[in-house]
Amino acid sequence: LQQILEEQQRFGELISALQRELDQAGNKDAKVKVLRRMARIAELQLHDEDQAASIWSDILELLPGNLEIVDKVISLYEGSGRYEELGTLLLKVAGSPQTPEIRQVDYLLRLAHLAESSLDDPELARSCFEKVLGSRPDHRGALEALVRIYRAEHLWDPLCEVLGRLQTL
Repeated sequence: LQQILEEQQRFGELISALQRELDQAGNKDAKVKVLRRMARIAELQLHDEDQAASIWSDILELLPGNLEIVDKVISLYEGSGRYEELGTLLLKVAGSPQTPEIRQVDYLLRLAHLAESSLDDPELARSCFEKVLGSRPDHRGALEALVRIYRAEHLWDPLCEVLGRLQTL
């Protein structure tokens, strides 16, 4: 049935058939396999980024440490303008001990820029840039962003410290 639906490009019905298969899948690996297929169909055939993001998020719940899936969900959230959910996800994976430090820094930087540009949350942006400096004290981009933030918030002592660090780079 699934093959016929796919050949006839009846992708909505194919997703429904796969959902029935998912409901009967016994183990995690079988569920992940069906969900991956559903996500690809939603994204590539139906061009439904919201549905694809939702399905990839379901996969992420089953495979929480999988950075490939994290990046896929991030990309879909960015593409569909789901900034609140994107922020929540970035915060979660940036703080996960399963995430390698270099990726934590990347996720924190992305969250900081998102907080500044789309979430209108300067405190979150500041916090993320400061956390980046906890891992990478010489990160020029984070230092320069903090100069901008500290100036805007009239935080003169931290501003002087950051400017001093920038001067030594």
